Amino acid sequence: MMLFGKDRYRKLVGSACRSNLIGVAVFFLVGILSLPAIASDKIIIMDLDDIDLGTWTGAAELSEESVHCVAATDKYYSIVATGSGIGGTFRVSSGDAEIPYQVYYKEKKNANLIQLTAGSAIHNLKGKKIKKKKPYCKNGKQVVEVRMLGVDMAKVPAGAYSGTLSLMVTPQ
Repeated sequence: MMLFGKDRYRKLVGSACRSNLIGVAVFFLVGILSLPAIASDKIIIMDLDDIDLGTWTGAAELSEESVHCVAATDKYYSIVATGSGIGGTFRVSSGDAEIPYQVYYKEKKNANLIQLTAGSAIHNLKGKKIKKKKPYCKNGKQVVEVRMLGVDMAKVPAGAYSGTLSLMVTPQ
């Protein structure tokens, strides 16, 4: 098994924010783990940033995306997303309060966003082919987007909410 980067990459984004309105500060930790299916297959993720949804002021939804690059030995890969909620669900929390969120993925610039289900794989995504020399992957077109609905945020008290979103990619 080969890991790219640290065994787990998690970084808290930003600092806690508070709003005098019905505000919810939401921060995500994005975990990145890439595993080759067999020894000769490789996969690389580059430029995936943490996602900070900011402070909710009581109107509409919050959403943010991270553009990154995925390269695999033969271009094709699968992705599985899990969250820090019970059973890997997509949820952020502050004490006992939880807010669900949705995760979407796009494999290239003009593709449609695909809604991901926690723990379920999406197969046959096409990234870049790993080249023999560096940089292996640049100018990525893959996108992960997180959305949190206003109706869900209105049900919880104001506070600093955080959670972890982990993406696992595997070459095919």
